[in-house]
Amino acid sequence: MLFTVIINNVYSQTIKTLEPTIGITHDLSAEAQEGIYRRDFLMDIKEREGFREIQQRKLDSLNEIYPEGKTSIWDIIDDGANWYDSGGPYAVRSSSALKPSNGKSYEASNAQDLKLDTAWVEGVNGNGEGEYLEYFFKNDSPRVTKAIILNGYVKTPQLWKDNSRVKDLDFYVNGEFYASLQLKDIQSEQIFKFPPLGHREDGKDLILKFVIKSVYPGAKYKDTAITEIYFQGIDVY
Repeated sequence: MLFTVIINNVYSQTIKTLEPTIGITHDLSAEAQEGIYRRDFLMDIKEREGFREIQQRKLDSLNEIYPEGKTSIWDIIDDGANWYDSGGPYAVRSSSALKPSNGKSYEASNAQDLKLDTAWVEGVNGNGEGEYLEYFFKNDSPRVTKAIILNGYVKTPQLWKDNSRVKDLDFYVNGEFYASLQLKDIQSEQIFKFPPLGHREDGKDLILKFVIKSVYPGAKYKDTAITEIYFQGIDVY
């Protein structure tokens, strides 16, 4: 028994873990979408004769909440210059995916479409421990310094509760274990930072792999969902 305890203690000390910085919580309410519609309407009529000062004040207020580049509540990244203009993965693959139903897909690409109304859902029996996502970057692609994760199926509060979310996510870089990402059971963005990854000396692609290690059980389904894993980095600006 003592020998087992010693071995386990040594093993736990060798596992690198990363805790997230908590980012924004996206407002996916009908009120938010209506606010974007009202902003766009006021922008369209701004140059018309008779545009009133009170309308300008309302437009200014809406622009503070919903910047001009925000075209939909479901968009993760606003229109305009961003790292994805020159960077980002050229492919994403998964070990499994839940079969499509009611016209909705749950494939790997959903976890890299920069949308909040889709999600990758693993497709095996149980909670999906051991299932994974892999992201592939060309060697000359801008280097990656952050992975930003939206855990669970965030489209609606009910979907988020009903489906399982990831608790521990093992992170591999080019096939080598890098760290265990310790995810919170929240709908906010969770940001993990690391030294620049990419531009390999051997010229090969950068491959980032995320393996489900443990989960927060869903209230209704065992299926584990990840809405998005997207990236930020350097070498663009």
